[in-house]
Amino acid sequence: MAALPRLSPFDYLALRDLARQLVDPRVRALLEEDRRRGDTLAATIRAFAEADLNLRLAADRLRVHHNTAHYRLRRIEERTGRNPRRIADLLELLVALAIRDGAGEGEDCP
Repeated sequence: MAALPRLSPFDYLALRDLARQLVDPRVRALLEEDRRRGDTLAATIRAFAEADLNLRLAADRLRVHHNTAHYRLRRIEERTGRNPRRIADLLELLVALAIRDGAGEGEDCP
């Protein structure tokens, strides 16, 4: 069970069963592999979104060179078919991350 007042609308939607079923298997596979390897791609996705799509700012926050952040975004696109520079694709990646990270939590959430 999850306390609804503690969930953001984004988190609530990500925990819904339908959202889980709609995650592309390529995205799910990449995120699971990334988790096993230290979550660098997930951190890059989040930092890029939190930096309002400013790659240099995201790289600074990650403490990596901007070419490294650029390489990671390109790798995400190659492996998933989702371009993190496109809002719709970035949102899909963020939802997939929220679902992955919320796995096992709040599954009985209405």
